[in-house]
Amino acid sequence: MTKIKKGKTTAKKVQKSAVKNRETITRVNASIEKALQVDIFNALNKDEKIYDIEIPEEQEEYSDENNDEFDSENAFAEALSIKPEDLGLELEERPKASPVNRIRLRVVKGPDGFVCLNSGMRAFVNKKNLKKRYQMRLDIYEATERIKWFVQSYLNGFFEFEEVKPEVLEGVTTSIQLGIKYRSLLTKNYIKFWNAEIWALNVMTGSGRPNKGKQAMALVRLAMGADQTLKETAREIAKHSITADGTLKKTMRVERFLSETLKIVKKHLIGIEVSSKELQNMLNDSKEFRALILKLRGDKND
Repeated sequence: MTKIKKGKTTAKKVQKSAVKNRETITRVNASIEKALQVDIFNALNKDEKIYDIEIPEEQEEYSDENNDEFDSENAFAEALSIKPEDLGLELEERPKASPVNRIRLRVVKGPDGFVCLNSGMRAFVNKKNLKKRYQMRLDIYEATERIKWFVQSYLNGFFEFEEVKPEVLEGVTTSIQLGIKYRSLLTKNYIKFWNAEIWALNVMTGSGRPNKGKQAMALVRLAMGADQTLKETAREIAKHSITADGTLKKTMRVERFLSETLKIVKKHLIGIEVSSKELQNMLNDSKEFRALILKLRGDKND
């Protein structure tokens, strides 16, 4: 019995010693790890420099991909960055190149005059608000039809002896008169002319409001282009109702011509608040109109 007791006592001592040794080893390892961390911290912060210890794997891959893509794009851009001057070329503002799907209107020249045609409608991706998308389509359609009428009527408002080029449309109206709610309709869409020139639609609005003489002449061109009989009326006025310098007289023929002009343009344009008397005064101040009316009268030197 005594031996058995001694054996139990020895086993307990061995077990306690093993536990104590494990605890000691754990404390030593912890101390070593702490010391290593301190050494690493001191090494990293030596001379007050900050070192990036570790980059997460995902972030590192993302950065590498971005750098490669960025370098590739830069190299491609540099390869294409040749100035026109390097090739002995001059950069022209017009005609402006445009994507095919951005050419909204086309102007063709036929035996009976100019015709302006729709070249396609732009699609909207506003799927959440069906009502708003429908209203936008309606607004764009109405504005496009108004621009189409304007271009066709204005170009047809010239006489056979006058030279008609796309340039005649420059700065002849305003976005308000055309009823444009979305400026991008003019700046991001294009019109292609019969001579293959392509311009942005905002060529007609230009910068600022046209002077009164130019506005008045535009209204007359529009009316004569929409109703060709007004051209004959203009010829009659040139023969019987103007002064020596081309100023309009106050006659019934002139009044009917001006009233019919305003009736036509007010039907198609927005915000035309001009009376016949005001229009007559504006035309009398227009050098272009006086030159035209004298030409119709037969004055070859004017």
